[in-house]
Amino acid sequence: MGIRIISKDKNGKTFRLWLPGIVIGFFLLLAFMLLIVPVFLVLIGLLIWNLIPGQEERSRAYTRLILSVPKIFWAMRGLTVDIESEDTIIKINF
Repeated sequence: MGIRIISKDKNGKTFRLWLPGIVIGFFLLLAFMLLIVPVFLVLIGLLIWNLIPGQEERSRAYTRLILSVPKIFWAMRGLTVDIESEDTIIKINF
């Protein structure tokens, strides 16, 4: 995982910014710490919703939807996105 931003200047000078995966992982870990409480509360709410008579199918569908989000990020491993414009090249490796 990493992000590389290369800026093309008309004078021939290039500006490069490289964020390795460990730095991005550290920032994601900090964001995860801040998001763990709301996610935990949502999962508890879905569990309570599942206990309401007649709402089992609906709550299970929403629970499967929320629990499948990490699978999307796991499936994106190895994906490389290249974005190129007139003055900038951005490469993102997942």
